[in-house]
Amino acid sequence: MATSNWEKFVLLLWKNWILQKRHYIQTLFEILIPVLCCSILLLVRGLVDPEYIDRNSVFKPLETDRLTHMVKLAEQKGFEFKLAYSPRNDLLEQIVQEAVRSLNANDPDARLAHASFADAREMESVLAESSFLAGVEFDDSWASWNIGDSLPDNLTFAVRFPAELRDDEFQFSNWVTNLLVVPFSPRLRNPVAEDGGSPSYYSEGFLGIQGAISRALLGRRLPGIEMPPVHIQRYPYPPYYDDAILEALQQLLALIIVISFFYTCINTVKYITIEKEKQLKEAMKIMGLSNWLHWSAWFVKCLILLTVSLSLITILLCVPFSSAAIFENSDWTLVWVFFFVYSISTICFCFMVSVFFSKANTAAGIAGLLWFVTQLPFNVSQQNYDEMGTGAKLAMCLLSNSGMSLAMFLTVRLEATAVGLRWSNLFEPATIDDGFNVGLIIIMLLVDAVIYLLIALYIEQIMPGEFGIARPWYFPFTKEFWVRKQTPSRDTLFNREEQSVTTESRYIEQDPARYAGVEIKQLRKVYKGNKAAVDGLNLRMYENQISVLLGHNGAGKTTTMSMLTGVFSPTSGTALINGHDIRTDIDGVRSSLGLCPQHNVLFDEMTVDEHLKFFSRLKGVPKEAVGGEIDRYLKLLELVDKRDAQSQTLSGGMKRKLAVGMALCGGSKVVLLDEPTSGMDPSARRALWNLLQKEKQNRTMLLSTHFMDEADVLGDRIAIMAEGKLKAVGSPFFLKKSFGVGYRLICVKDARCDKVRLLSILRKYIPDVTIDTDIGSELSFILKEDYIDVFQRLLEDIEQQMTSCGITSYGISLTTMEEVFLKAGSDSFDETGTHTNGTVVETGSSEYALDRLQLLTGKELLLNQIQAQLLKKFLSTIRAWIQLVMMFVIPIFFVCMTFIITRSISAGKDLPALEITMDSYEKALTVLEGTNGEPIRVEAFQNMFAERSELVTIDEDMTEYIVRKSIEDIASVNTRYFVGATLSSASPYVGWFNNKAFHTAPLALNLIYNAILQAQCTDCRLNVINKPLPYRLDTQLKKLNTGLNAGFQLAFNTGFAMAFVAALYIMFYIKERTSRAKLLQFVSGTNVTLFWLLAFMWDFTLFVLNSLVYIATVAIFQEEGWSTFEELGRAFLLLLFFGFATLPVTYLFSFLFSVSATGFVRMMFLNVLSGAIFFTAVNVLKFDGIDLNDVAEGLEWVFMFFPNFVLSHGLNNLNAASSTASLCQKLCDLRGPQCIVADLCSFDSRCCDLEVFSFGKVGIVRNFLFCVLIGCVCFSLLFMLEYGVLQRLFRRKAKSATVGPQDTTSAGLDSDVLEEKRRIQNLNRVDIDGHNLLLRDVTKYYGNFQAVNNLSIGINQSECFGLLGINGAGKTTTFKMMTGDEEISSGDAWVKGVSLRQDMNRAHRQIGYCPQFDALLEDLTGRETLRIFALLRGVRKQEVKNVSYVLAEELNFTKHLDKRTKAYSGGNKRKLSTALALLGNPSVVYLDEPTTGMDPGAKRQFWDVICKVRSTGKSIVLTSHSMEECEALCTRLAIMVNGEFKCLGSTQHLKNKFSKGFLLTTKVARGSTDAQQKRVAGVKDFVMSRFNGAVLKEEYEDSLTFHIPVTDLKWSQMFGLMESYKQELEIEDYALGQTSLEQVFLFFTKYQRVTE
Repeated sequence: MATSNWEKFVLLLWKNWILQKRHYIQTLFEILIPVLCCSILLLVRGLVDPEYIDRNSVFKPLETDRLTHMVKLAEQKGFEFKLAYSPRNDLLEQIVQEAVRSLNANDPDARLAHASFADAREMESVLAESSFLAGVEFDDSWASWNIGDSLPDNLTFAVRFPAELRDDEFQFSNWVTNLLVVPFSPRLRNPVAEDGGSPSYYSEGFLGIQGAISRALLGRRLPGIEMPPVHIQRYPYPPYYDDAILEALQQLLALIIVISFFYTCINTVKYITIEKEKQLKEAMKIMGLSNWLHWSAWFVKCLILLTVSLSLITILLCVPFSSAAIFENSDWTLVWVFFFVYSISTICFCFMVSVFFSKANTAAGIAGLLWFVTQLPFNVSQQNYDEMGTGAKLAMCLLSNSGMSLAMFLTVRLEATAVGLRWSNLFEPATIDDGFNVGLIIIMLLVDAVIYLLIALYIEQIMPGEFGIARPWYFPFTKEFWVRKQTPSRDTLFNREEQSVTTESRYIEQDPARYAGVEIKQLRKVYKGNKAAVDGLNLRMYENQISVLLGHNGAGKTTTMSMLTGVFSPTSGTALINGHDIRTDIDGVRSSLGLCPQHNVLFDEMTVDEHLKFFSRLKGVPKEAVGGEIDRYLKLLELVDKRDAQSQTLSGGMKRKLAVGMALCGGSKVVLLDEPTSGMDPSARRALWNLLQKEKQNRTMLLSTHFMDEADVLGDRIAIMAEGKLKAVGSPFFLKKSFGVGYRLICVKDARCDKVRLLSILRKYIPDVTIDTDIGSELSFILKEDYIDVFQRLLEDIEQQMTSCGITSYGISLTTMEEVFLKAGSDSFDETGTHTNGTVVETGSSEYALDRLQLLTGKELLLNQIQAQLLKKFLSTIRAWIQLVMMFVIPIFFVCMTFIITRSISAGKDLPALEITMDSYEKALTVLEGTNGEPIRVEAFQNMFAERSELVTIDEDMTEYIVRKSIEDIASVNTRYFVGATLSSASPYVGWFNNKAFHTAPLALNLIYNAILQAQCTDCRLNVINKPLPYRLDTQLKKLNTGLNAGFQLAFNTGFAMAFVAALYIMFYIKERTSRAKLLQFVSGTNVTLFWLLAFMWDFTLFVLNSLVYIATVAIFQEEGWSTFEELGRAFLLLLFFGFATLPVTYLFSFLFSVSATGFVRMMFLNVLSGAIFFTAVNVLKFDGIDLNDVAEGLEWVFMFFPNFVLSHGLNNLNAASSTASLCQKLCDLRGPQCIVADLCSFDSRCCDLEVFSFGKVGIVRNFLFCVLIGCVCFSLLFMLEYGVLQRLFRRKAKSATVGPQDTTSAGLDSDVLEEKRRIQNLNRVDIDGHNLLLRDVTKYYGNFQAVNNLSIGINQSECFGLLGINGAGKTTTFKMMTGDEEISSGDAWVKGVSLRQDMNRAHRQIGYCPQFDALLEDLTGRETLRIFALLRGVRKQEVKNVSYVLAEELNFTKHLDKRTKAYSGGNKRKLSTALALLGNPSVVYLDEPTTGMDPGAKRQFWDVICKVRSTGKSIVLTSHSMEECEALCTRLAIMVNGEFKCLGSTQHLKNKFSKGFLLTTKVARGSTDAQQKRVAGVKDFVMSRFNGAVLKEEYEDSLTFHIPVTDLKWSQMFGLMESYKQELEIEDYALGQTSLEQVFLFFTKYQRVTE
């Protein structure tokens, strides 16, 4: 019947699809964000209109036999016309002289002179220091030649110019001899430069010297040879679109794609981690899902989603929407495949990040950070791409985002050459200088995916989070990992233990002879710290039975459950579940297991129907049967109408029912239920009991619970654990008999109860009777069974004297389950059977210790509160140390990355020597136009290309040919046609060159001279080398400092870093608000202004420290423009203003989110978007090629409203100011000593307006003003929000729509309720002040839904008022209004005469509040929490310690005081919350379900404290699901249904009024079904015949409850009747007492409407 893996996989996909579908907005965003980001590109594409150049660009030929064009340059740059050469000898002297002569011949002034040096080293050292034009270096071995020697065949010379160009375009122009091809030149490069642009071999004089030396060498080698003048000329270019888009793309594209997938990445991480955090993953595993399936399903889901996005991106990039596509020449299939591979590695990256965290929020935040960090290496190094080695590029690809960015970068380059990315050139580099290609990147991305996935799977095994079994870090190296181990044989396992079981204590019942579904043998679990949580447990649970596990908090129940499901592995011992061993065959165990964990493990967005479907299918219900199964359970669970409701909309009780349904569905043989009814009200609980009773056939059920009545009703066998050991086990009857002490007489006291008198009556009959417990309004006595004969007389006696003793009623019962538990489960119980007074609850002194506490007021209170708030902030900050460290490390990290990368690159490596030869250019096509040239030279030219690069010989005119070729196939002309030659006899020879490569001009020249040489001498070669001199020192220094404008990078990366830092602040405030801790602080007396101002001061101080660290880091690097005190001071100032603006914005945003991680992520996204991205956008628009400055400036004003933009923009301005200033200073130095920078403005407009503190183009005053504006606006919004001004403004508009309060007819109301209403309406001011709490006609609307309807109640001192009602009746809403958490829609409320509507702050001082869910800051310890709240309340500093200690003692959690609250158990959290409510001696204490999660012992002690508090004159308002709690504590109570009171009065009053009479509960002995039914029938007949009007209220299997209205029978007579027939009817036990409060409650809550 098991589901196959494939079916499970499909099921998981279905689940992921549903979750995705339900978050439709988010899914839409995940798909739209990429589209939006790419639309930015389309927008830029649309704005930048390509200008069409409608003519052929043809260039003039340039002469190479003169240097006259350099005269002007020489004046500017100050160099002499002097040529150096080495080595010195006569032959070379003649050759150089000849060369100089030929150049001077064309110069009327004959400027050029020459000088000689002994060898190359000497010449280099002189050239470096002096201002010679250049040097010519021949081989040093030529030094020995004499004048008569003939020259060798191989002629080589090097021309040595300074490395820096003299005719430079920009500061660092050099000879770029390290590259051959212009890496990135879309369109025509330098359209107006005849010489082709930098490095200009013509205007630097290189070609003149090369030509002259070549001619002189040829003349010497071949005397008398005739050489025509040689010109060089640029290749013509066809008409083209002048389109600046690609430059912008090179900067933007990668960033945009990284941002496109940012949201998807974060969400994926978040949702994967959420499943882990909420135990969903573990629960699915327990229900039979293997790990790899879980991952595969996520993988496929993400891939499908990403495929949609990437297909859209591909469409946007490859389809021409406006004038042209963004990728015009690339193959869309390849672009798609590339993105597909990238998304695979992205998903694996997300998996990898998600396993490191168990909290979704943190995971998502860090994922976001890492997402950008992994692209950082590319961002910083892209300008120096060409200087990097292939190894470095491959290493960069290990980060998937950098890899993707590199690929985009290369694609844009390929686009620039008009080739584009195609399948054919996938493994070819973009330019011939580059050893890297997109194909390699695709392979690397796949490698990344595998690496990330392996890391993910490995880490998941060793750090499985809170739930799951960790393996040791070296597990892949162990034998077990590789070899599947055999299961040990069954027999050997258990023989040892069988003997030990026989030594049983008298509290363990013999096992029945039937099939045990669960067998636990000697189970032990030891956690770190050697405390055994479960210690040698032996227990069997049987089929068709419900076994109940009871125990205090920490007794080891949940640990046992966890071991049975395989969440923890046992330290020793084992358990068999359905015959499968939990140690060796956990999969077998899980296949038949259903589990309902303690916390709801539900998918928020899935409906009830889908949950059941999912888990039924998972457990192997065949497809056809699923529908029936779901219908069946919906009926059983009574959730039919909620079939299509998402689980997050269900009430707590319904969620529990659904969780139980999920455990039962699919026919699980063994069902474990961990506290299934916690948080349910009585009626819902009963419904669930019915369900479990019906469902126990053919299953083994194990149930743990805190409710004793539940154990009694459901348990076929009950096991009680304490301290990890089994204390007792057996049927309820067996346990009661073993622990029971006979009968218990319970009397309900009146105000003037005379205990002594009562005792004396009892002692007449039973001499040694004592008071057993005295809690609240109950007195109880134990009557030993030996005296059973006198009971009837005793009771008659009491009946007569009830009034004189001050007793309102009494009841009698046999031992209850509660008593059994208090004895067996208490730590003081030892198994020998001597009870050390287990049941008596010692109520210490009846004095309440904090009664006479004096509180501070006024100024001292304020100081106290300030101290408390700062302490809170300090501790929270320190405890969240990871966030703190991140806050400081992120900026440092970004700064260091920026500088290290910008500096490591190209910091003045000297240029290599470059041999000017054809061999360097692979695949080059050379064109020869030799129509009427000398045939011998044409042939020689052709021969040079005989064995290598291709040569095309043409007849037509070169210009026409190249233009025609370009129009046909511009890509190959750009990438293959580098040089050409025209050899014609009549005119000068022309060398053609293409300026898409740097060094083609000297090559063209060299080829022609080689052809002339080889026509005469075939083996001769003439080689030219361009060997630039080393950089001058000052250049190196300057170069080091700009690091390609590290300033811009710094501005950009700081924007990034601060986006993260600012977003980190949001987490604490979201947590504080959603956990309700903030409200609790307000209730404790903090006011809003103080709260936020101190928060701001603290955060701002942190931010200032952070900025100082940041500035210090920048200062260490001493970057030019970021080094002096003044420059850094400005940056610091800017950061301070930024802090002032961004913190309030963050505070405001914290109200939008309810999960701190989500908040952090979205805030971060917003910051990155508004900072880095807007900033890049504005900068791209300011690009020279894209003339959109006015648009950019308009946008700047708009974007100024975003603090992060203000910061990046301001830093960039500072950078621009300092770098421009230093450049202008240099300009000035060149002009001479009398120049002042200020005067430069008239020459060069760029040097104008450089004042930083101004509104100029680089001024940052505007930024400051905007920061102040943003800060102030946000603060005022914040306070308006907190003081409810905004809400009121909105409410006013909405208010007019709703109708006024409907006048409720008094018909439906109960007389007591009406009476109270009237009383309150007629009170005058003095009476109002006399009440501790007064509500008058309080009403609350949510929209049109009326949650609370006209409540009126007055509560006096020393009163405990109970508010009952099922979930959704309006109890919590009433509480929220009474604490000021919700506004009162209409009506009035006063605390001690202070109005809640007018003066909330004063009212808060009188209120103590314990909310329904613990509002604790989980990072603080109990002691710190108490300290902070005590200070807020105004307890004197010296008393704080004492007060905290007293409360902890009273409530009994002293030993947990120094644990962090997140480590507290549920019960202890409630105790701490109650302690906070009692601090500072409030007049009114609100307790909202204060005892959930406490076990009976703790509850009783708690009740005691509350009674003490009540007796000191305080009023207590209590809500609870436990009826006995209300009976014990409340002096008055009201039952709420649908937002109004249905009844009001003391417990006794209500019982008498609504449920007079007695309640008889009987339980017959169990046995075979027939026998049992017979007994049940017997009891029914007996009761019906003997007691008039008895009504059968409830019937479960063997227990019957009858309601007996008041009859003529006296109580004592009824008791006598029952006693005498007990044996005959086989009644195990019975209780006879007044109707319980529960009956009254159930009577009313039938009317509760179903709330959505």
